[in-house]
Amino acid sequence: MLPFMAQGHLIPFLALANQIAFTITIATTPLNVRHLRAASTQPSPHIHFAALPFNSADHSLPPETENTDSLPHHLIIDLCHASTSLEPPFRST
Repeated sequence: MLPFMAQGHLIPFLALANQIAFTITIATTPLNVRHLRAASTQPSPHIHFAALPFNSADHSLPPETENTDSLPHHLIIDLCHASTSLEPPFRST
């Protein structure tokens, strides 16, 4: 599963993964993985997280901005464009 980098997408993906009866890997950026682990009230052995390398500064975004909650609205489209950099590491995971 590769959710859009927004809290409104991350938590529902985690809830969906908890409902699926087989092993799921949620791939996202390191800070989002940390957030999902903290939000997981009952860790499941069937849910794994893959932290995809992402450096917001490489995309002219403020440091450590890996989802829409940590960005001013005018930079959200830049985050959308930057998210395409996750494809190569995702494909190799």
